[in-house]
Amino acid sequence: NVIKEFFEQAIDFYSRVISNSEKGELLDKALKEAVYFHAYAHCKIKEFDKALFFINTINILEQNWITFFLKTGYFVMRYESENKEEFLDFALQELNIAYQYENEKVKEFITYEKDKELKVLWELRNVDMLNLLEGNLSE
Repeated sequence: NVIKEFFEQAIDFYSRVISNSEKGELLDKALKEAVYFHAYAHCKIKEFDKALFFINTINILEQNWITFFLKTGYFVMRYESENKEEFLDFALQELNIAYQYENEKVKEFITYEKDKELKVLWELRNVDMLNLLEGNLSE
């Protein structure tokens, strides 16, 4: 409940940031970060449809490794919530796309997130994760 409350407060804060962005001199980077975190927070409280809406909105505006990495996290959290194997397949697909955009950054993040957000992929799809670190993309 505490975690859910924290993320609901964060969603409220970032909703105001996004809604009022035209009123101030908000940098493009800060606005994007607000949208990214907004999507992430919706994943954390299991509001997956809203999270996907924000992720896809970002993707329409600008495709980059961060968006696909975020979508990887989305599918991991969907797997954790619903325990459907297909979500792990989707997560790996998105991670491969992120890797194609910025392989060194993605390698860094998948190593850093090994015991955090990507723990499930490391536990259940270890070979795929090791292949990705070596630059061998899944098909």
